Amino acid sequence: LLSREPVFRGTIERCDELLQPLAGWSLVRELTASEADSRLDYTTFAQPVLFAVQVALVDLWRSWGISPDAVVGHSMGEVAAAVTAGILTLPDALRIVYHRGRLMEHARGLGKMAVVEFSQHEAELAVAGIEDRVGIAVVNSPNSVVLAGET
Repeated sequence: LLSREPVFRGTIERCDELLQPLAGWSLVRELTASEADSRLDYTTFAQPVLFAVQVALVDLWRSWGISPDAVVGHSMGEVAAAVTAGILTLPDALRIVYHRGRLMEHARGLGKMAVVEFSQHEAELAVAGIEDRVGIAVVNSPNSVVLAGET
């Protein structure tokens, strides 16, 4: 999409222009880096890149005449949904996403998370008695829960 869709590329480049002074790195570089040079395994880089792709897709679809009647986001996707809905500006959203990723990177290695196909009730039963080491971090859906805890 970056090389074939001017609207998509334009949004990515706009995000890049806004992010570079804050972050000191380039979204375009991260999106075009080889696998060996990619830093997308680090949330500091991954979250702003994913956000930029999300809003670039929205702009692309809008250029095709496809606009949402409503939006919803989950986790980091909430920020892209807020931009799509006109609640947040692109510069404000990029600051939020950049700092969110940077702060989350500081927690790297301090624990683990696992997505499990449990209901909330099943997850509560599974962690009963070990809540001091493992807990329910997120209820994604009726049958998907994220557990988090010590390594």
